Amino acid sequence: MDRRVVNFRFKTASPDEASAHLTKRYSRFRIQAADPRAFAFEHTALGDDNFTIERLTFQARVTATMDVTPAFVVGHLLGGRWSLSSGQQNIDVRTPVLYPHREVENTWHDLQLGVVTIAPDEVIEVARLLGAGPRFAFTGNNPVDSESASLWQAAVQHANRDVLGNPEFVANPLVRDEARHTLILALLRTFPNSTMESPRRPDVGAAPASVRRAVQYIEDNAHGAVDIRGIAEASGLSVRGIQAAFRRTFDMSPLSYLRMVRLEAVRKELRALERDDEATVSSVAHSWGFVHLGRFAAQYRERFGEPPSTTRHR
Repeated sequence: MDRRVVNFRFKTASPDEASAHLTKRYSRFRIQAADPRAFAFEHTALGDDNFTIERLTFQARVTATMDVTPAFVVGHLLGGRWSLSSGQQNIDVRTPVLYPHREVENTWHDLQLGVVTIAPDEVIEVARLLGAGPRFAFTGNNPVDSESASLWQAAVQHANRDVLGNPEFVANPLVRDEARHTLILALLRTFPNSTMESPRRPDVGAAPASVRRAVQYIEDNAHGAVDIRGIAEASGLSVRGIQAAFRRTFDMSPLSYLRMVRLEAVRKELRALERDDEATVSSVAHSWGFVHLGRFAAQYRERFGEPPSTTRHR
Protein backbone atom coordinates (compact mmCIF):
# COMPACT_ATOMS: atom_id res chain seq x y z
CA MET A 1 0.00 0.00 0.00
CA ASP A 2 1.31 3.45 -0.97
CA ARG A 3 1.33 5.38 2.29
CA ARG A 4 0.58 9.09 2.40
CA VAL A 5 3.64 11.35 2.53
CA VAL A 6 3.69 13.58 5.63
CA ASN A 7 5.43 16.93 5.16
CA PHE A 8 4.32 19.96 7.17
CA ARG A 9 5.42 23.02 9.10
CA PHE A 10 3.10 24.34 11.81
CA LYS A 11 3.61 27.60 13.72
CA THR A 12 1.56 29.36 16.36
CA ALA A 13 1.85 31.81 19.24
CA SER A 14 -1.20 30.35 21.00
CA PRO A 15 -0.78 27.62 23.68
CA ASP A 16 -4.35 26.46 22.95
CA GLU A 17 -3.65 26.08 19.23
CA ALA A 18 -0.41 24.21 20.00
CA SER A 19 -2.32 21.88 22.35
CA ALA A 20 -4.94 21.16 19.69
CA HIS A 21 -2.31 20.51 17.05
CA LEU A 22 -0.28 18.12 19.24
CA THR A 23 -3.43 16.37 20.42
CA LYS A 24 -4.32 15.63 16.80
CA ARG A 25 -0.77 14.53 16.08
CA TYR A 26 -0.09 12.30 19.10
CA SER A 27 -2.65 12.05 21.89
CA ARG A 28 -4.31 14.49 24.26
CA PHE A 29 -1.91 17.35 25.03
CA ARG A 30 -2.45 19.99 27.69
CA ILE A 31 -0.02 22.93 27.47
CA GLN A 32 0.43 25.65 30.07
CA ALA A 33 2.80 28.52 29.32
CA ALA A 34 4.33 30.42 32.23
CA ASP A 35 3.91 33.60 30.17
CA PRO A 36 1.45 33.14 27.29
CA ARG A 37 2.59 36.44 25.76
CA ALA A 38 6.13 35.07 25.28
CA PHE A 39 4.94 31.69 23.95
CA ALA A 40 5.81 30.51 20.45
CA PHE A 41 5.70 27.02 18.96
CA GLU A 42 6.92 25.49 15.71
CA HIS A 43 6.61 21.89 14.56
CA THR A 44 8.00 20.33 11.37
CA ALA A 45 7.59 16.71 10.27
CA LEU A 46 8.66 14.68 7.24
CA GLY A 47 7.98 11.02 6.49
CA ASP A 48 4.81 9.07 5.87
CA ASP A 49 1.85 7.59 7.76
CA ASN A 50 4.09 4.99 9.44
CA PHE A 51 7.12 7.02 10.48
CA THR A 52 8.16 10.64 10.71
CA ILE A 53 11.22 12.60 11.75
CA GLU A 54 10.18 15.80 13.47
CA ARG A 55 11.46 18.90 15.24
CA LEU A 56 9.54 20.75 17.95
CA THR A 57 10.57 24.22 19.13
CA PHE A 58 9.02 25.95 22.15
CA GLN A 59 9.88 29.47 23.24
CA ALA A 60 9.32 30.41 26.88
CA ARG A 61 8.75 28.08 29.81
CA VAL A 62 6.07 25.46 29.20
CA THR A 63 4.54 22.59 31.16
CA ALA A 64 2.80 19.96 29.06
CA THR A 65 0.98 16.74 29.97
CA MET A 66 0.58 14.07 27.29
CA ASP A 67 -1.72 11.06 27.49
CA VAL A 68 -0.73 7.58 26.33
CA THR A 69 0.05 7.41 22.61
CA PRO A 70 0.00 4.07 20.74
CA ALA A 71 2.98 5.09 18.59
CA PHE A 72 6.60 4.61 19.61
CA VAL A 73 7.99 8.11 20.12
CA VAL A 74 11.67 8.86 20.70
CA GLY A 75 12.77 12.36 21.75
CA HIS A 76 16.29 13.78 21.63
CA LEU A 77 17.20 17.09 23.26
CA LEU A 78 18.77 19.46 20.71
CA GLY A 79 18.74 22.67 22.75
CA GLY A 80 17.21 24.37 25.76
CA ARG A 81 16.03 22.60 28.91
CA TRP A 82 13.75 19.61 29.26
CA SER A 83 12.55 17.46 32.15
CA LEU A 84 10.31 14.44 31.74
CA SER A 85 8.47 12.38 34.35
CA SER A 86 5.82 9.69 34.51
CA GLY A 87 4.19 9.11 37.87
CA GLN A 88 7.03 8.94 40.38
CA GLN A 89 9.67 8.22 37.73
CA ASN A 90 12.00 10.96 36.50
CA ILE A 91 13.38 9.99 33.09
CA ASP A 92 16.94 10.82 32.08
CA VAL A 93 16.80 13.24 29.12
CA ARG A 94 20.55 13.47 28.61
CA THR A 95 20.28 10.61 26.12
CA PRO A 96 17.58 9.79 23.55
CA VAL A 97 14.32 8.97 25.34
CA LEU A 98 11.69 6.43 24.35
CA TYR A 99 8.47 7.90 25.70
CA PRO A 100 6.74 5.47 28.09
CA HIS A 101 3.30 4.18 27.15
CA ARG A 102 1.65 6.01 30.02
CA GLU A 103 0.84 9.61 30.83
CA VAL A 104 3.89 11.85 31.00
CA GLU A 105 4.61 15.39 32.12
CA ASN A 106 7.13 17.61 30.33
CA THR A 107 8.69 20.86 31.45
CA TRP A 108 10.34 22.76 28.61
CA HIS A 109 12.27 26.03 28.57
CA ASP A 110 13.25 27.40 25.15
CA LEU A 111 13.25 23.82 23.90
CA GLN A 112 14.45 22.32 20.64
CA LEU A 113 13.50 18.66 20.50
CA GLY A 114 14.16 16.11 17.78
CA VAL A 115 11.44 13.44 17.59
CA VAL A 116 11.03 10.17 15.71
CA THR A 117 7.52 8.69 15.64
CA ILE A 118 6.97 5.12 14.44
CA ALA A 119 3.60 3.39 14.12
CA PRO A 120 3.40 0.35 16.44
CA ASP A 121 2.27 -2.50 14.19
CA GLU A 122 5.50 -3.12 12.29
CA VAL A 123 7.68 -2.60 15.37
CA ILE A 124 5.75 -5.38 17.12
CA GLU A 125 5.92 -7.61 14.04
CA VAL A 126 9.70 -7.21 13.69
CA ALA A 127 10.15 -7.76 17.43
CA ARG A 128 8.27 -11.04 17.23
CA LEU A 129 10.39 -12.16 14.30
CA LEU A 130 13.41 -11.48 16.51
CA GLY A 131 12.03 -13.79 19.17
CA ALA A 132 10.11 -11.49 21.52
CA GLY A 133 7.02 -13.71 21.63
CA PRO A 134 3.40 -12.54 21.85
CA ARG A 135 3.94 -10.20 24.82
CA PHE A 136 6.52 -7.85 23.37
CA ALA A 137 7.26 -4.78 25.46
CA PHE A 138 9.95 -2.17 25.93
CA THR A 139 11.35 -2.37 29.45
CA GLY A 140 13.30 0.92 29.64
CA ASN A 141 13.24 4.47 28.33
CA ASN A 142 16.95 5.12 27.73
CA PRO A 143 19.54 3.35 25.52
CA VAL A 144 21.25 0.34 27.06
CA ASP A 145 24.60 2.12 26.68
CA SER A 146 26.38 4.96 24.87
CA GLU A 147 27.15 2.77 21.87
CA SER A 148 23.44 2.05 21.47
CA ALA A 149 22.66 5.77 21.69
CA SER A 150 25.16 6.40 18.89
CA LEU A 151 23.60 3.60 16.82
CA TRP A 152 20.17 5.21 17.16
CA GLN A 153 21.45 8.68 16.29
CA ALA A 154 23.26 7.33 13.21
CA ALA A 155 20.07 5.61 12.01
CA VAL A 156 18.07 8.81 12.48
CA GLN A 157 20.71 10.86 10.69
CA HIS A 158 20.70 8.43 7.77
CA ALA A 159 16.92 8.53 7.45
CA ASN A 160 16.78 12.30 7.81
CA ARG A 161 19.70 13.27 5.56
CA ASP A 162 20.04 10.46 3.03
CA VAL A 163 16.37 9.54 2.57
CA LEU A 164 14.02 12.29 3.68
CA GLY A 165 16.50 14.94 2.55
CA ASN A 166 16.14 13.71 -1.03
CA PRO A 167 12.76 14.66 -2.62
CA GLU A 168 13.02 11.79 -5.09
CA PHE A 169 13.49 9.28 -2.24
CA VAL A 170 10.69 10.82 -0.18
CA ALA A 171 8.32 10.19 -3.07
CA ASN A 172 9.35 6.51 -3.33
CA PRO A 173 7.44 4.30 -0.85
CA LEU A 174 9.98 1.45 -1.18
CA VAL A 175 12.83 3.74 -0.13
CA ARG A 176 10.77 5.07 2.78
CA ASP A 177 9.95 1.49 3.83
CA GLU A 178 13.65 0.63 3.92
CA ALA A 179 14.42 3.71 6.03
CA ARG A 180 11.63 2.83 8.43
CA HIS A 181 12.82 -0.76 8.75
CA THR A 182 16.34 0.49 9.55
CA LEU A 183 14.91 2.75 12.26
CA ILE A 184 12.86 -0.11 13.73
CA LEU A 185 15.91 -2.39 13.98
CA ALA A 186 17.88 0.45 15.58
CA LEU A 187 15.01 1.07 18.01
CA LEU A 188 14.98 -2.59 19.06
CA ARG A 189 18.76 -2.67 19.47
CA THR A 190 18.91 0.61 21.38
CA PHE A 191 16.16 0.60 24.00
CA PRO A 192 15.71 -2.29 26.48
CA ASN A 193 12.96 -4.66 25.35
CA SER A 194 11.92 -8.28 25.43
CA THR A 195 13.81 -9.18 22.23
CA MET A 196 16.97 -8.70 24.29
CA GLU A 197 15.68 -11.13 26.89
CA SER A 198 14.51 -13.78 24.42
CA PRO A 199 16.93 -14.32 21.54
CA ARG A 200 15.70 -16.99 19.18
CA ARG A 201 17.13 -20.46 19.41
CA PRO A 202 17.05 -22.74 16.34
CA ASP A 203 14.24 -25.32 16.29
CA VAL A 204 16.14 -28.46 17.20
CA GLY A 205 13.00 -30.58 17.31
CA ALA A 206 12.55 -30.31 13.55
CA ALA A 207 16.18 -31.16 12.79
CA PRO A 208 17.37 -34.52 11.36
CA ALA A 209 18.36 -37.16 13.91
CA SER A 210 22.08 -36.72 13.14
CA VAL A 211 21.84 -32.99 13.87
CA ARG A 212 19.86 -33.60 17.06
CA ARG A 213 22.59 -35.98 18.27
CA ALA A 214 25.21 -33.34 17.52
CA VAL A 215 23.23 -30.66 19.37
CA GLN A 216 22.84 -32.92 22.39
CA TYR A 217 26.58 -33.58 22.40
CA ILE A 218 27.34 -29.85 22.19
CA GLU A 219 24.97 -28.95 25.02
CA ASP A 220 26.19 -31.79 27.24
CA ASN A 221 29.85 -30.88 26.77
CA ALA A 222 29.79 -27.10 26.25
CA HIS A 223 31.77 -26.46 29.45
CA GLY A 224 34.60 -28.69 28.30
CA ALA A 225 36.77 -29.24 25.26
CA VAL A 226 34.60 -29.61 22.15
CA ASP A 227 35.91 -29.75 18.60
CA ILE A 228 34.37 -30.42 15.22
CA ARG A 229 35.64 -34.01 15.11
CA GLY A 230 33.91 -34.86 18.38
CA ILE A 231 30.68 -33.27 17.15
CA ALA A 232 30.90 -35.23 13.90
CA GLU A 233 31.49 -38.53 15.73
CA ALA A 234 28.51 -37.90 17.99
CA SER A 235 26.31 -37.19 14.99
CA GLY A 236 27.37 -40.26 13.00
CA LEU A 237 28.39 -38.10 10.04
CA SER A 238 31.71 -37.00 8.62
CA VAL A 239 33.10 -33.58 9.48
CA ARG A 240 32.03 -32.28 6.09
CA GLY A 241 28.64 -33.95 6.45
CA ILE A 242 27.80 -32.39 9.83
CA GLN A 243 29.02 -28.99 8.65
CA ALA A 244 26.64 -29.19 5.68
CA ALA A 245 23.79 -30.50 7.84
CA PHE A 246 24.06 -27.61 10.30
CA ARG A 247 24.17 -25.11 7.44
CA ARG A 248 21.02 -26.58 5.90
CA THR A 249 19.18 -26.84 9.22
CA PHE A 250 20.28 -23.77 11.20
CA ASP A 251 22.18 -21.61 8.71
CA MET A 252 25.22 -21.75 11.00
CA SER A 253 28.20 -24.01 11.59
CA PRO A 254 28.40 -26.50 14.50
CA LEU A 255 31.06 -24.34 16.16
CA SER A 256 28.84 -21.25 15.83
CA TYR A 257 26.10 -23.24 17.55
CA LEU A 258 28.58 -24.14 20.30
CA ARG A 259 29.48 -20.48 20.74
CA MET A 260 25.77 -19.58 21.01
CA VAL A 261 25.27 -22.21 23.73
CA ARG A 262 28.26 -20.92 25.67
CA LEU A 263 27.12 -17.29 25.35
CA GLU A 264 23.72 -18.27 26.75
CA ALA A 265 25.45 -20.08 29.62
CA VAL A 266 27.50 -16.96 30.41
CA ARG A 267 24.34 -14.84 30.39
CA LYS A 268 22.59 -17.25 32.73
CA GLU A 269 25.50 -17.11 35.20
CA LEU A 270 25.79 -13.31 35.03
CA ARG A 271 22.09 -12.88 35.74
CA ALA A 272 22.32 -15.23 38.72
CA LEU A 273 25.15 -13.28 40.40
CA GLU A 274 24.41 -11.09 43.38
CA ARG A 275 25.57 -7.48 43.17
CA ASP A 276 28.20 -8.02 45.88
CA ASP A 277 29.50 -11.25 44.34
CA GLU A 278 33.22 -11.05 43.57
CA ALA A 279 32.86 -12.84 40.22
CA THR A 280 33.51 -10.60 37.21
CA VAL A 281 32.37 -10.68 33.61
CA SER A 282 35.87 -11.71 32.55
CA SER A 283 36.06 -14.58 35.04
CA VAL A 284 32.69 -15.98 33.93
CA ALA A 285 33.60 -15.55 30.25
CA HIS A 286 36.94 -17.29 30.76
CA SER A 287 35.25 -20.20 32.52
CA TRP A 288 33.21 -20.81 29.36
CA GLY A 289 36.20 -20.69 27.05
CA PHE A 290 36.11 -17.06 25.89
CA VAL A 291 39.72 -15.90 25.98
CA HIS A 292 39.59 -12.73 23.85
CA LEU A 293 37.35 -10.46 25.95
CA GLY A 294 36.88 -7.81 23.26
CA ARG A 295 35.64 -10.38 20.78
CA PHE A 296 33.51 -12.01 23.45
CA ALA A 297 31.86 -8.68 24.34
CA ALA A 298 31.07 -8.00 20.68
CA GLN A 299 29.57 -11.49 20.22
CA TYR A 300 27.58 -11.16 23.44
CA ARG A 301 26.16 -7.83 22.40
CA GLU A 302 25.25 -9.11 18.96
CA ARG A 303 23.41 -12.05 20.54
CA PHE A 304 21.59 -10.27 23.38
CA GLY A 305 21.48 -6.61 22.40
CA GLU A 306 23.39 -5.37 25.43
CA PRO A 307 26.97 -5.58 26.77
CA PRO A 308 27.74 -8.25 29.38
CA SER A 309 28.46 -5.56 31.99
CA THR A 310 24.83 -4.40 31.76
CA THR A 311 23.62 -7.96 32.43
CA ARG A 312 26.05 -8.31 35.34
CA HIS A 313 24.86 -5.18 37.15
CA ARG A 314 21.13 -5.40 36.44
